[in-house]
Formats: sequence, structure tokens, C-alpha cells
Amino acid sequence: MEWKWLNRPLDRPRSCGNRPTRRNRKYFNSAGTLERQGIQDSAHASVNSFVIAAAATLLLAACGGGSGSGPRTATTANLVEVTSPSSEGAIWIDDWSPNFRFDELVHIGSGVAETILPVGVPYPRALGSVYSKVRHDNAPVWHENVRNGTSKQRLADYLEADAAEDDGRLRRFGDRPPVVRAVAGTSDDHWRALRFAVQVLNDSLPRDWQLRISDERAFVPYANREPGKGEIIVHFEPQIFWPADACGPTSDGCASTWISGDEITSGIVRVDYEDMDLARLRRVVLHELIHILGRNHPDPYDFPESVMRTPRRENNGFLLSQLDRDALFAVYDRVEPGTRASGIYTELGPWEDRSEVIFGRLAIRGGHIWFGAAHRNGLTQSWANGPYPGRRLENNTALSGSATWSGRLLGFTPSAEPVAGAAALTVRLASLTGRMGFTDMEKWRAKETIGAIGTGTIWRDGDLYYPMKVSGNSFWRTWESGDDGVVEGTFLGIAHEGMAGTLKRDDLTAGFGGIRD
Repeated sequence: MEWKWLNRPLDRPRSCGNRPTRRNRKYFNSAGTLERQGIQDSAHASVNSFVIAAAATLLLAACGGGSGSGPRTATTANLVEVTSPSSEGAIWIDDWSPNFRFDELVHIGSGVAETILPVGVPYPRALGSVYSKVRHDNAPVWHENVRNGTSKQRLADYLEADAAEDDGRLRRFGDRPPVVRAVAGTSDDHWRALRFAVQVLNDSLPRDWQLRISDERAFVPYANREPGKGEIIVHFEPQIFWPADACGPTSDGCASTWISGDEITSGIVRVDYEDMDLARLRRVVLHELIHILGRNHPDPYDFPESVMRTPRRENNGFLLSQLDRDALFAVYDRVEPGTRASGIYTELGPWEDRSEVIFGRLAIRGGHIWFGAAHRNGLTQSWANGPYPGRRLENNTALSGSATWSGRLLGFTPSAEPVAGAAALTVRLASLTGRMGFTDMEKWRAKETIGAIGTGTIWRDGDLYYPMKVSGNSFWRTWESGDDGVVEGTFLGIAHEGMAGTLKRDDLTAGFGGIRD
């Protein structure tokens, strides 16, 4: 067995973290050796059993803490159609619905609305359309074409600069998406932050290249030993317990990546969670996962909006900029592993910076529910938002027995055909279970403006049904029965007057909203 270490000196030490070294947290014995005192749990006691594959070439890719002579280290800063809760060793964790909260607004989806206009601005006014083109029951519907993407030239410039950081080649995994696993002993809060990050990334990745997440925990990676092929191992622990060659002394996080030929084969993410609030933790996890997916640190002057820049941009919005989202999609939809920087513009092929958007509005007490989808370059992203509830659904004493919310669904097929239909969610309050139905679904031809109810043609057999589970103010589909697809949503309004969410399938991506009957 022969190892080839790819030692690439760094021009300068780089660190993704923004805090001083915490020497007071290191404990040395009389011989000057670091003693790991005071932390001894099942996770730290586990033995790392990862097998080191002989054929792989190891690259520790990252930023900071490098001495110039060791391995290069990188530091910080929905399968759409799922027919089973388990798929090739990875499962969808279905006990929550990821969302963003902005003061009194809650948003489902990963930022499509922000790339059209800022949160809180009336959509039609910002798009120049005060009046909707059509009305579906009690929901006015807009169907517009909006410039909200990254131009092809700027995207190529970004990816060419990224490739220049890696000998002029663009790195990525191959055709098979990796499985993300947390190490044994990961707390529930950190586990939820990791799942949230995976959801955000998947919303910008091609539908046939979705990250998978498993609840099968990994052994603690004490050293930078290679995980199984196709695995990303995520480890939350204080920096003083990281391997000496993992990261720089001021890093919040670190990404170590293994490659074979031009393809990334596996990786380890480490996150020092101490002194972090939830928003910052999510940013660091996202930053490091994107490192594992192949991206480097862009020039902060040329690409100031990127979540990958260092010092990090403290993005308190949807975490990823549109540039980050477009780069993720383009690399895994258009570009082959190892593409040279000079060929990236050509590899991108036809590229649009305008989206076809379809969305509707429902009025409830205290505001509006907005829901819809945007389609561009073959990718549809769905979203919904509305006023944040005043309490958890199970604590709403005004409701008993069962409650039903009715409204509309709007989205696109992969070929950009607009789809609309009725949406209804019924919840049994005692068991917090229920049923979601999408009925009378119809479609229109691609590039055709959506018309009134009944003017389209039937979509497939016209309906979809899903068993649902509720927790807090979230709801999601369960897997004991139902049609294919992932359904996630949230209740809206001070007294749960509304509900909204997203539906993701191979043949349809849509947003929906409803009002309590």
C-alpha cells in the first residue's frame, strides 16, 4: 500500500474563524503535552473504525492553520421523489419542517423569494404588476418573468477563480450524491442544524443529485482518516480536541476532503460549536459542507456576497446568496469533475438569468400567505411564507376535534409547464395527525400563461394524497402510505388561521397555502 500525500503550501495562513485562540481552554501536563481533561463521553471514547482505501489520493482541502509544508487543510469560516423512508442507507428525517423566521414572518423554502425581492415587500408591486392576471377561487395568481439569477459571465468568473485555487481544475463529487452522517454523541440541536443545512443545499442542487442524510451515527474521527467512499462525516466538538493537522487555531470549522483522480470521494467536517448561536452555527455548517462539495474561498472583493468568502459575510437572511445557489446547481448539473478553468464558460452551456415565477396570495388576519415556485435553467424552487403563529398548534385552546385548511397549489413540472390545483389539510387535534390532499390538478403548456380554473388539461390523474404528522407549528408527510413526494409546511397566523408549505417530486415542484375553514 502506498500513500501519495498531496502537499501544497499555502501562500498565507488562512482562517475562516473570526475569534481569538482560546489558550485558557487547553490543558498541558508537565511534559508540555496536551491533556484532554474533563470531556469523556461515549462519543469521545469510541474507536474510529474507518477503513483507509488504498487506491485513494488524500487531499485535506481548506483554509487556514496550514504550515506550508503539511497536507492542505480547508477551514471555515430532497431526493425529490422518495418512495420509501430509506434509500441506499440514507433516510429522510421527517420530524420537522425547515423554515426561516424574519421577525413576525416565517418562510418555508431556501430563499427564492429573496432573490426576487426583499422579504416583506409586496410581491406584485415589486414586479410591476399591481393586479393579478387570474384568480383561482379566493387566491389572486401572478405568472411573471423575473431577472433574479446570476449572469453566465459572472458565474463563469466565479467558478474560474474557484478552479484557480486548485491547480486550475474544478473539483466536485461524481454522479453519485454522498450520504451525510453525524458522529455518535451529536446533540439534538446540532443534528437539527445539520439537517437544516442539508435541506438548504438540496433546494439548489439538481433533483437527481440530492444530498442524503442518515440517522446512522458514525464513529468519532479522531484523526483525518478517510471515511467510507461517498460519505461526509460531520463532527461537532471544541477545537481543542481536533487533530493537530485539522485546522488553524482561530477556526470555527474545518473541512477535510479526499479525492481520487478528479473526483471528491469523501470528507470530514468539524465544527467548534462553543460560543455560537444557532444562526452562526448554521452558517458554519453550510460553509464547511460547501467546501466538501468542492468549493474554495473566493476573493472577498470580487465576490462579496458569497457565503464562502473569508472573513465570512454575516448573512442573516437565507444564508446562501444567489451566486452560491447558482454555483451549486451549475457545478452539479453542467460541469464534469476536473474541468479546466479555461473551459468553464463553454461547459455551462445555455444559461438563463431570468426565472419564470408563479405565485398566489391568501388573506388572513394580520397579513397574507404567499406561495409559489420559480423555474430557471431546468431547476424549480418552491416557497411559501406568512405571519408567524402566536403559539404551538396543540396549545391553541380555540381548536378541538379536527380542523381543516383549504387553499391552492402552484408550481412547475421539470419542463416548465405551470400546474395548479386545490390544496386541503385536515388535522386531528388529539393525535396531531392528518391528511394532505391536492386535487383537481391541471397544467398548461410551457411558456403559456396560467389561466382560470378549468382552462388547463388534467395533470397525471389529477390528485395526490399524503398522511401527515404535526409537531409544534410544523407538519410533514409520513411514510406508511401515500403518493411519492416530500411535503413540508408550517401553520401561519396568530391563531393558526393559515397553513403553507412545499411539495417536491421528480415530476412537480410546487408551493401551497390554505385558510382554516
